[in-house]
Parts: sequence; structure tokens; C-alpha cells
Amino acid sequence: MVLSMETGKHAKRSKHFCKDYIVTDRVLGAGAYGRVHMAIEQCQRKQLACKIVDLRKLQPPSRTSFERREQ
Repeated sequence: MVLSMETGKHAKRSKHFCKDYIVTDRVLGAGAYGRVHMAIEQCQRKQLACKIVDLRKLQPPSRTSFERREQ
């Protein structure tokens, strides 16, 4: 399960997600793009891993970093 903090058209999905799952503060792991938390599925009370991705880190680099310098 991957959860990203989004707004707009994905906000409705996030509300549905929050009804079905509880994401705990327990961090199972972390990396360059996000963290993995323990989550609990509400109906069956199953433990799951939920990766929360920082979408800002997934954006492509700006074009200015690739531009050639004029000599």
C-alpha cells in the first residue's frame, strides 16, 4: 500500500483510505523518497505496511540545471 499526500482530485480517495485504514506512528523503515509505517486495516484488523511517499522528491529537476553555460 502506498499513500501520498495529495490534494485536488485525489483528496476523495484519501478520505476513503482514512476510513478503511489507520496509519500508526510506528516507522518500519525509511528511504530517500519516503517512510514505511505500520498500518491497520479496519475491517479485518490486519497489520499492513504503508509507504508514505514525499511527492516533492519525485518531481523532475528543473531545466536550468541542464542548460549549457555560454562561453
